[in-house]
Amino acid sequence: MIGSKPAYFLAITIPFLTSSMVVYSLLYKAVFLSQILNVPASYVEATMSYSFYGGAVGGLALGYMADKFGNRLAMLVSAAIYSAASIAAPFVRSLLLLSFLWAIVGFGVNAENGITYAIVVKLFETSRGTFGGFLQGLYFIGMSIDTLLALFLKDVYGYFFIIGLTGAFSAVLFLILPESKSDKKRHSEPLKKYSKSFILGSLISFSSFFYTIVLVTFVPLFVKGYLVTFYSLAGFTGFIVFGYLSDMFDRSLVSVFLQVAGIVFIIAALTEIVGLSYAFFGLYLASSFFSYLGIWLGEFFPENARATGINASLFVGRLMGGAGPLLVGYLGRNNLFGFYTGALLIALILGLFSSLLIKKYIKA
Repeated sequence: MIGSKPAYFLAITIPFLTSSMVVYSLLYKAVFLSQILNVPASYVEATMSYSFYGGAVGGLALGYMADKFGNRLAMLVSAAIYSAASIAAPFVRSLLLLSFLWAIVGFGVNAENGITYAIVVKLFETSRGTFGGFLQGLYFIGMSIDTLLALFLKDVYGYFFIIGLTGAFSAVLFLILPESKSDKKRHSEPLKKYSKSFILGSLISFSSFFYTIVLVTFVPLFVKGYLVTFYSLAGFTGFIVFGYLSDMFDRSLVSVFLQVAGIVFIIAALTEIVGLSYAFFGLYLASSFFSYLGIWLGEFFPENARATGINASLFVGRLMGGAGPLLVGYLGRNNLFGFYTGALLIALILGLFSSLLIKKYIKA
């Protein structure tokens, strides 16, 4: 089994799932934490932004470590970081400390994700979009597991301890992944040689992060809790289906279709053509242009600059897109739904523009 594709599949997917549980675990105990910290629940949820700021830095730092010293070491370090930070979450007593702690969580989780995409591009030559969609869709499964744990496990300390410990134990599977001398000795190429790829990759990354992060962060405030599980399952299915379609057809064209569909669903929700609870199914499906993002970016860069190139593009997406929850949570406190839908619409329009440019200028 060791060294086989099924073993690699497990070594990649299980840690990816547990890391997704960690990074979004905060949302499902936001009300409890808001009572401890004496702040609105929307402020606690807005703390998610800091995970992407930390992830932006972690992606660059650990992506460079992966290119210089090997993927396994960088991924083990990332898992240790986010697991420890998650376990510490319920012990903080200020919003500032919680924000700092979630930046540490993001430093580990998002860096691990970026390195994973580089491994997938290297190990799986076919069906990359499908596999990438499945991987990214695991975030929805992770959120569903978080939701169920939060419902049945009232002890907030036990909740974060179980999630953090699961992430730490799953990291052992990284040892299954291959490591070669070339991984450790090769020199990264400077990204200035691939400036066009970096700029366009950063644009689509920003759009993907901004849309998806804002969408999932605030949806628990607009619908009943159990519906989030159904939306997550719809998102997971969409990520796999559209990841597969991105393999069958041009990834840019699939993205254009999804972004236009998302715009239509937002307009339908605002004009009350469809009920909000139904519109969210469409909006979750529209987020599927995020499903193959990491794989798509990996195809923009050669192998000896891939982990750095992916994480550099994701850096911009995390840094700018990660601001979404903060902007919506604080600026929209008197009209949360208006700012929420407006932010989603802006992200989709930017994504549409980016997808068309990538179609024109980059041949993946």
